[in-house]
Amino acid sequence: MKELYMGALNATFGIEGPKWMKMPDEFFEPLPSNFTGYRLFGEANGMYGKEPWNKGIAHSQEMKDKVTGEGNGKSKFWRITFSDGRQIEKCGLTNWCKKNGYNKGKVSEVYHKKNGRTKHKDITKVECIGE
Repeated sequence: MKELYMGALNATFGIEGPKWMKMPDEFFEPLPSNFTGYRLFGEANGMYGKEPWNKGIAHSQEMKDKVTGEGNGKSKFWRITFSDGRQIEKCGLTNWCKKNGYNKGKVSEVYHKKNGRTKHKDITKVECIGE
């Protein structure tokens, strides 16, 4: 028989009880490896070492169009003004920045006028014109 400290448990439930309780030795034996609580970790997990079922499957062009630019319901329309005076209106600022060599974070700082930023490269003004 081993003793188990019960003081913290008693305090948690706000009850008076023994601080130490004698428990049978079987209580302290490790749980079997097929115990469900252990299945999440290591080799007992059925997926341990296996590749996910969807690894390497490319998204279709239809799916890519659905989540980028005008296909995405969260994309906004932007008016971007350049230093030479021309303006363009685009949907989806992130993809446009990637395609045209601009840093999306810096363009966003121009929009929010963050850190006193008033331009990035040749972009002087960024406006959100709708969703």
